Amino acid sequence: MNETNIPLDELDGALDTGTTGTDGAVEIDFSTVTGLEPLPAGKYNMQCVSAKMSKSKQGQPLLQWSWRVMDGEFAKRQVIDSLSFHPNALGRTKTMLKNLGVDVAGRVRITPELFLNKVATLRVDIETSTQVDPDTGENYPPRNRIKAMKAGSSESTINTLLG
Repeated sequence: MNETNIPLDELDGALDTGTTGTDGAVEIDFSTVTGLEPLPAGKYNMQCVSAKMSKSKQGQPLLQWSWRVMDGEFAKRQVIDSLSFHPNALGRTKTMLKNLGVDVAGRVRITPELFLNKVATLRVDIETSTQVDPDTGENYPPRNRIKAMKAGSSESTINTLLG
C-alpha cells in the first residue's frame, strides 16, 4: 500500500481558492507543500480515523486503517497501515489486536467499527521498499510501518510496553 502524509494545515496554505473555476477544479501549488516524508521513527499518541476490510493481492482478508497523530510536532499527520489475516501474518495481527484490548483468547469477529476513533500509543518505524513502481522503474518511497501499539495514550503505559 502506498501512502502520502500531507499535514492538513500545510495543504490549506497551498490552495489558491481565488482560481477555483466553475468546473469544480482546484488549483494547487505543490511547490509549497512539504510532509511527503514518513514520520520519524518513534512513539505517537494516535487515533484511528479510518478502517475498512479489503483483500490482499493473494485474496486474503486485510484490515486497512489510518491513524492520526493527536499531539506534538506532528499533530494531524497520518500513518496508513494494514493488518493481514494471511496465516503467516496472524502472529503480528494477534499481538496488535490484543494490545488494543481485543480478547483474542478464541474465535474473534473483526469489523472495522471495532477500531474507529480508538485511541492508542503507536510505535512507528520507517520501512524501505524493495518493490518497484512500474510507472517510474524506481523503488517505492520509504513509508511508515506500525511496529507496536497499546490502547490509550499514557506515556508510562507505552514506556512499560515498548521500552
